[in-house]
Amino acid sequence: MKTIEDIEKEYEGFQVKSDFITSLDEFVAFLLVGIDDTLEIEKDNRKEIRYNNIAKIESRIKNAIMFMFDCEEVNILDEDNEILGEISSLTGSYRSMYETMIDIADENNYQELVKLVDFATEYYNQHIDYFESQRDSLEMALRGISMYNPRYHDDRKVINEFINKKLSFYSNKTQLVKKV
Repeated sequence: MKTIEDIEKEYEGFQVKSDFITSLDEFVAFLLVGIDDTLEIEKDNRKEIRYNNIAKIESRIKNAIMFMFDCEEVNILDEDNEILGEISSLTGSYRSMYETMIDIADENNYQELVKLVDFATEYYNQHIDYFESQRDSLEMALRGISMYNPRYHDDRKVINEFINKKLSFYSNKTQLVKKV
């Protein structure tokens, strides 16, 4: 697992990918699109949870009719719903980050905030890969295959700490500029 120091070193050498953002207005528009994307992702997750809940009911009915006591599929669907909830939580935290950035962005800091968004997005994508790997493992478990992929890690806690630290820094800096 990475430490905050590892993340800070990584951030120092990170190159901005969204070099097309050249003004504060473009940055705010970029964040608004990101907010819309997070809402769409959460909507899709809610649909998947509903489908899982329907599949759980169908599985319970099938088990009852066939006098089977196999609850493995129901348990796996419950675990999948938990993972989908984690994805929604992660996505919601990124939406909150975007909203905070809109509040604190100004002509003096928007370029550094672009870097932070790009950096955070890299980790968001890594975390989504981590969750998708967990979901794949559940699907394989239904087939009787145990699977673990050591390539993916859950670094959400340290990334959130780093992002909150950066946002707090820019928020305090913005408040100082506004007071002067």
